[in-house]
Amino acid sequence: MKKEYICSMDKKQRHERILDCRYYNGDDHEPTDDNDSLFWNYEREWVNGEHENWDGVRNEIIKIGLSDWLYNNDGTDSDFKCMLFNRYCHWVGICEKKDFIKWYKNKYVGSSLTNRQRRANIRRPKLIAKCRYYNGETENPYEGTDDEMKWYYESCWVKQLSGSYERARMFRREVGNHFDDIAKKYDIPRSLIGLFFNRYEYWCTMGNVNIEYFRDWLLYDYLKIKE
Repeated sequence: MKKEYICSMDKKQRHERILDCRYYNGDDHEPTDDNDSLFWNYEREWVNGEHENWDGVRNEIIKIGLSDWLYNNDGTDSDFKCMLFNRYCHWVGICEKKDFIKWYKNKYVGSSLTNRQRRANIRRPKLIAKCRYYNGETENPYEGTDDEMKWYYESCWVKQLSGSYERARMFRREVGNHFDDIAKKYDIPRSLIGLFFNRYEYWCTMGNVNIEYFRDWLLYDYLKIKE
């Protein structure tokens, strides 16, 4: 009989937790591999809010000197790290710090990606295709030129949107419908225009932006349209 779960998470919270999982993606197809199945079930329970309030475990982790591991940005949520630590100590008994980290890296993380990282890898090439300066390089080929910051902010746009749909909505809100004509004619995502608008507002006008000045910058500096 399939175990029924009572989800205490709202839809958005649950979705965000699923994105941080490496084995569970929201379906009911439990892996056949024992190792994958163990972590699939841990993640599923965490996603559904079955285990909360890890303050005691968090304090214990910090006390034994693992705060850097707890809060590093390796894709695993700190609350779920607390759950993994708790489960490891429960099954092993005496929890040695080095042994636990080895177990975490080799058994849980291994070569697996989070759902968020997998989604980013799929979305990233599509976003890069919308850029005019950034082509996925690790080094800025425009360094020292007038186009240096255009490459940089396009790379920021790709990085932020590949991992979050919320960022696109946030950047679009920056400009509303002011530049829809340019976005449509020249196939520029409104979210990218919004990011440039935000940076233009900050660097060039210190918060008192002139819409027409930015429009000119977008057409003649970014797009390099001939007047």
